[in-house]
Amino acid sequence: MDFRRHATYTTSHSSRSPAHIQTLHMNRFDKFFGLKGEARIKYLDGEFQVLSPGEFVRCAVTGEHIALADLRYWSVELQEAYATATASLERYRRVKKV
Repeated sequence: MDFRRHATYTTSHSSRSPAHIQTLHMNRFDKFFGLKGEARIKYLDGEFQVLSPGEFVRCAVTGEHIALADLRYWSVELQEAYATATASLERYRRVKKV
């Protein structure tokens, strides 16, 4: 799928509600990854590799679902994802006993 075409579509229909745009966003990734459910990820420095397709991973601290498009924080050492920077710091402090 051409992502630029999708971006043009969502911005040109700005009269639609944000919820509608979010639904389009999730449908785009459903089609891209092909499966719903939890993905298996290998976390690398500055990037990650999808081992098993899915639409989300779980935060190691809170258990909340993180859409792959929103995944920003993870630990290469522990191979786990975090929903927020605060959750990442909390986990770091627990592991390092700081």
